[in-house]
Amino acid sequence: MVKTHKFSTGVFKISQGGLDGFADSPEIVASAPKHREIWINPEAKDMERLETIVHESLHAEFPRMREETVRAAGHNIARLLWRLGYRG
Repeated sequence: MVKTHKFSTGVFKISQGGLDGFADSPEIVASAPKHREIWINPEAKDMERLETIVHESLHAEFPRMREETVRAAGHNIARLLWRLGYRG
């Protein structure tokens, strides 16, 4: 599994945890940029996992984007990737 990923807002640690998904906001952890983290639920499978990864990546890349926009964009992007054969 990938351990870190660099977004335009900084490097995020990629972790597995019990949350459905979570991305630290760079604004929240600006004083500790090394602790930015994205959590992916290890129980999530298939399309749900792919959509969570896309959703949390959007939060990391665009921290000011409204949740409803992230939700819609994440769903649409994940659906396209799924149709193209990508799996989470």
